[in-house]
Amino acid sequence: MKKIIALFSVTLVLMGSSIPIPPNHETALAQTADELLCEVARREPHFGGMFVGPDRVLRIYLSEESPDIVASVKKAIAIVYGDRLALNRIQVLKGEYGFLQLKAWYESLSAGVLGIPGVVFTDLEETKNRLRVGVEKPEIKDLVKDRLVQLGIPLEAVIIEETKPIQLE
Repeated sequence: MKKIIALFSVTLVLMGSSIPIPPNHETALAQTADELLCEVARREPHFGGMFVGPDRVLRIYLSEESPDIVASVKKAIAIVYGDRLALNRIQVLKGEYGFLQLKAWYESLSAGVLGIPGVVFTDLEETKNRLRVGVEKPEIKDLVKDRLVQLGIPLEAVIIEETKPIQLE
């Protein structure tokens, strides 16, 4: 029986920079940016996300920092992303949350708050090591906070900001 595997390259857009995500035998099934970040986090639990800044420096959130953990996360990123990411220009940032925890909270958050009238969007904000919720009016923030408490998501882990409604044309 022949197996045909179609692999394709995905482009991850972070902070205005495109980072090609190469398919390889370990990431061929990962299709989204969040899934790839989850794979890095499964390999190094202290990993809290990453992004490329406008200066093209790769910034990596870690919940704990030591030379061994930094080496471990660099190895995990290299395995998941291949040699397409330059790991010679990195900055380690103190993260409060692991990426897998943020991802789990995000899935719960999205299902729990998007039904509230006036909630515009939810996001797993890799550049802040936080979740983000956009609301149309300030009074909706309290409804979102109440729901976060019900869901068991720490309020400190979520940025709630006022934003304009999304207009579909």
